[in-house]
Amino acid sequence: MAPRGAAGGPAAVSAPTAATRVASAAAATATVGPTAATRVTPAGAIAAPRRSRRRLWAVLAALVVVAAVVAGVLAYRAHADRSVAVPAVLGMAGPRAAGELRRQGFSVHATGGFSDTYAPGSVMAQRPRAGVSAKKGLLVYLVVSHGLLHPAVVSVAGATSGGAAAALRAQGFVPRMRLQHSGSVPLGRVIRQSPAAGTALLRGSKVSYWVSSGPPKVPVPDVVGASEGSATDTLKAAGFSVAVDTTLGLGTFPDNVVKQKPSAGSLVAKGAQVTIWVAIF
Repeated sequence: MAPRGAAGGPAAVSAPTAATRVASAAAATATVGPTAATRVTPAGAIAAPRRSRRRLWAVLAALVVVAAVVAGVLAYRAHADRSVAVPAVLGMAGPRAAGELRRQGFSVHATGGFSDTYAPGSVMAQRPRAGVSAKKGLLVYLVVSHGLLHPAVVSVAGATSGGAAAALRAQGFVPRMRLQHSGSVPLGRVIRQSPAAGTALLRGSKVSYWVSSGPPKVPVPDVVGASEGSATDTLKAAGFSVAVDTTLGLGTFPDNVVKQKPSAGSLVAKGAQVTIWVAIF
């Protein structure tokens, strides 16, 4: 029989088992030792990946900023280029209308015109018309009223020829002067006009006016040899006034006209004075 140990079990069995365990542990240590040594990482090797990660995050952040800037630019352009309705500015004062259009993003070009509907200085037309959808920056044309298209003709009766012409031109009319004899209107003054004062007339139309050239001229009758009474009647019937003077009448009959001034046949304005000389014996 095999000998037993003090504990009652076989001593040979217990000793080899312990030795085996020790040997196994040593073998394991010998095996594991070199492997574990290869797994040790230096401090520099640990810091390198961290720096790489930081650079990656910096690049990502920069890309986000660039994307935001691009998006902002695109949004601004979309906002700036979008179409808006052209505001209604008819009837507004020219400067106010231009300001309103510029606030909406449009450019403005204004010209002048005439209108019987819109007051002077107000917008009488616009293009494009109000409400049309147009892109910002578009040029909007305005026409501002400078006054009536059909003003009333001013009265020029009694004015001088130059004064009448200036007054008519100031209203936009074309003056046409003509001469006319008049025994009542002073020389150089306007007798009448056509169309009459107060007539609504298109600007650029002609307005005629007649200026007095004085009384019409007529030939002086021949009254030499006639009696004073007969000569006076003849001259007055022709439209002249008569002045009588006396002179010696040698070779003639007393009370007869021996001379006259102006002479017979002279063209003289009606109403002018004709002097006759009557023989006293």
